[in-house]
Amino acid sequence: MGWSMFLECLFATIGTGIATGAYLFFLLHLFFPGLDEGIATAAGGLFTVATFAGLQCWGAKQQAKIMEWMTYGAIVGLVWFWTAAWPGVRIERIFTTPTLPNGWMGVIQAIPFAIWWLVIIESVALAAEEAHEPHHSLPRGLLLAQLTLIVLVVLTWFFASAAGVDWRVTGKEENLFPLASVYQEVWPDAAHRPHVLGFSVIALCGMIASYNGMIFAVSRQSYSLGRAGYLPAFLGRLHKSRRTPAVSILVWSGVICGFVVWNYFNKDAVSIAVLTCNLAALVWYVLAMVCLIILRRKEPNMHRPYRVPLFPLIPVAVIAMSLVAAVIYGWMQKPAVLWLTLSMYGLGLAWYYGWARTRLSQEAPEEATARIQEEPSSRSS
Repeated sequence: MGWSMFLECLFATIGTGIATGAYLFFLLHLFFPGLDEGIATAAGGLFTVATFAGLQCWGAKQQAKIMEWMTYGAIVGLVWFWTAAWPGVRIERIFTTPTLPNGWMGVIQAIPFAIWWLVIIESVALAAEEAHEPHHSLPRGLLLAQLTLIVLVVLTWFFASAAGVDWRVTGKEENLFPLASVYQEVWPDAAHRPHVLGFSVIALCGMIASYNGMIFAVSRQSYSLGRAGYLPAFLGRLHKSRRTPAVSILVWSGVICGFVVWNYFNKDAVSIAVLTCNLAALVWYVLAMVCLIILRRKEPNMHRPYRVPLFPLIPVAVIAMSLVAAVIYGWMQKPAVLWLTLSMYGLGLAWYYGWARTRLSQEAPEEATARIQEEPSSRSS
């Protein structure tokens, strides 16, 4: 389960890093039309990785404050888009004839990309050791984040679909920036270009906030697994003065740089990273719910400051939905996504059984907690 979440976070960070580089090219192209797309995207991605590696190493509080302001900027950018798109809204573009132009097959094929809207939000839980009252703040933060995100997703979907002149153009695979393209469809007059440019600039906040949050998540998960011995121990080290997992941040930032360069030679890199992230997330969701059910049965008296509502209905529903989505992935995705995902799990299993299994750290908080929970059961039996 830990490896699944690590893969989810890592490939989400890779996808967002490449996408941020592409968006930087999009902005620069407005001023410098002659820029080479591949080189500019790679340079923008590498700049993003280096900048936020430094910020993450600087300190948890500092990066959290910057991410907070970037998130506010992203929300302002979405509200800006909704307002600008309003004059172009036509309800008949939502309630088309037929209602589903591509039938239910179109809905099924959209599931892998729809999951991306909500993926990685569970990484809020990785801030547990840096929160003052995690048993109160994390459940509250997760709930409020999910509700906020659902509202933003629904409104953004509505305005992008209802204001876009043709949904086929808005949804084209090569249209990497659909909000900006819809914006320009609603405001095609050259006199309005300054506010189109202003929206494009502030929309960058969303990309930055996403990348910053994801490199935070992958470094914390790597640090936790390294500290416990599941990954190489050096990944579990903290910076002496800053108390940040600097080694994990720098190691995985280097890996992300490699994928950014790979994207220069393979334009499918970003979609492969996104879809690999989602597939690993589905595996993680299933395993997490199974572990929850087992833990509730084996340790019914464990202290639980937070209890899952409507247990076991919600966990069982999550398992069922995740399995359905995973089957869809296996049926419709590119072979590269499946092979990459399988190879990553094969690598993780080989490392665990070939090296890590006999070298786990008994002092790690995760292992110590597991032993504490096992001792009462041993005594009672």
